Amino acid sequence: MDSRDSQAFQLAQRQGGVISTAQASELGFTPSQVRYRVRTRIWTPISRLGYQLTDPIDLMDRLRMATTLIPAAVVGRRSAAAIHDFVSIDAEEAHVIAHSRTTHVFPGVIVHRCHDLADHHVTDLHGLRITTVERTIVDLAIELSPRHLVWIADRLIAEGSLSVSLLQRVAGEVGRRGRPGTRCMREVLEALEVGEVSPLEQRGRSLLRAADEVPAFQSEFPLPWAPHRRFDDAFPAFRLAIEWDSYRWHGQRDRFESDRRRDQEAIARGWRVLRFTWRDVTQRPEQVVAAVVAAITMASDSTG
Repeated sequence: MDSRDSQAFQLAQRQGGVISTAQASELGFTPSQVRYRVRTRIWTPISRLGYQLTDPIDLMDRLRMATTLIPAAVVGRRSAAAIHDFVSIDAEEAHVIAHSRTTHVFPGVIVHRCHDLADHHVTDLHGLRITTVERTIVDLAIELSPRHLVWIADRLIAEGSLSVSLLQRVAGEVGRRGRPGTRCMREVLEALEVGEVSPLEQRGRSLLRAADEVPAFQSEFPLPWAPHRRFDDAFPAFRLAIEWDSYRWHGQRDRFESDRRRDQEAIARGWRVLRFTWRDVTQRPEQVVAAVVAAITMASDSTG
């Protein structure tokens, strides 16, 4: 192996196992030398884009291969979501985005075509060009439900990884009548509007109202000892408060500590506070209702 082969191998290792046709030429390989390496199976041609020198090890290698060889390709969709640490996203397949004027079939990679990927929709992460958090959410609206996306966005906002205003901007730039995902994205943005009742509160309240054994309650109930503050929901006659622990509304550290101080104040004044998460409401709704009913029964027995 001469120095050029060593350089090609080292370059390929950084690029998921491939070099482009242009890179082979820049390293000094003549067309006949390239044909020799293909004929002896040292290199494996990938369409007309380049050559594979080593096998990819994992998903990241497949993404590096595709973004090296496909012109202006960036990591997107579920692969971008995985790299950005979105929760509950299956990322076993490699996804990249290329311009709609190009057509590429790439082994082991799903290539999505688009014409509206602006420069500010792309960032660099782990040595890869990848769609931003906001653009990734907009693209996932094509295949995920609004509820699923809001659940993901809640956590990203709580972590400080997602800007709602920037998400609105990106959605406005690419959203148009007939574009897949536009309607879904509109519903997501409506749910994420600042000051709006969280999706968790909406769902939790609907759950309690639908339960025959749960009496009427008051929403946004002023604390008797601090009327400028609120419980999410309350049963004043039983001194029982309900808090819906949304990641977005309650996930920040200062809000978390404030909520716990309020709980302590409530307990000191004879109130009981029950807290429920999105997982409680969506996966264990019967237990949520049972806990509320049990707390009301206990309060009734103690005053009876």
